[in-house]
Amino acid sequence: MTDHQHFVTQAVLRNFSSPKKKKKIFVILHINNELRIGSNPIDRTFEQNNYFTTNEENYDLWFKEIDAQSPSIIASIIKNGVESLNLQEREKINKFMAFQWLRCFAIRNESILYSKEILEADKKKYLELKQEIYAFDKQKKISLDDLKNDPRWSDFKYLDKMLGEDSIKNIHANLFTDIQLLIQKLNNLTLSSVSPKSLNKEYEYVISGSPVLYNHWEPEFYFPISPTNCLRFHSIDSSLSPLDSRFLNQLQFINGGVYNGCRVAARHRETLEYLKNTPLEYCEIQNLEDSFWKYLFLEMYRKNQEAKKVSG
Repeated sequence: MTDHQHFVTQAVLRNFSSPKKKKKIFVILHINNELRIGSNPIDRTFEQNNYFTTNEENYDLWFKEIDAQSPSIIASIIKNGVESLNLQEREKINKFMAFQWLRCFAIRNESILYSKEILEADKKKYLELKQEIYAFDKQKKISLDDLKNDPRWSDFKYLDKMLGEDSIKNIHANLFTDIQLLIQKLNNLTLSSVSPKSLNKEYEYVISGSPVLYNHWEPEFYFPISPTNCLRFHSIDSSLSPLDSRFLNQLQFINGGVYNGCRVAARHRETLEYLKNTPLEYCEIQNLEDSFWKYLFLEMYRKNQEAKKVSG
């Protein structure tokens, strides 16, 4: 059965819908090693068939409640700013933000790395147990109830979940067990809303399949909720100025590279044309405040220059 499940909620994507076609959104697609700009139905953007459904559970149901609550709160922020949020609404935005960060494709890829690196040592044990259980079952020498009483059964069930057919989805879902810690972390931060410095279409915000941006050096998160509004969570005593859309859009474009489909989406084609055809200049990066973001952009610039030298 086809079940298109979104790793970016449609409630946010609709804020980026095309002015002329409300059910569509402009996207940069990665096709045959080329970047192409086109329009896409919102209900088929940043989604995957059975993205969070396994043979035993539909994890996508976890998001139904918070996804249903978020549109009205986000609409209120866009209209009245974050200052209008009451305590209950702020708590819901924290929860929504945490779920959005953990459900995205970048975190799914981290689950794949965990599966390869951390659980690889358990794979031999898992395959041996699986073979034993299969042999016992085939020969009918032992019942399933007897197997469940075997002290190794709990090990097998855990390993079967983490290394079996739906292992990546289960490992990804397991990350949500500590979501309350993330929600509390967001609750301890100041929430503000930032806007592009220019009203030109080229500088409007874009959104990717992994839209939450995280500063690795200090507590700071960005999440675009419309072409002209981006949520920023940060420490109250942070000395950093908010990143301009020029840089935030580049980061969204980079994050979009982990998903082999739509790289980024936007309300206007002009926004994507500018992003695609106007890379950051070295002088722009140098003018940034000393921060994780400046370090990241300088590293990317250096690698791009080295790649150009190699390609001749």
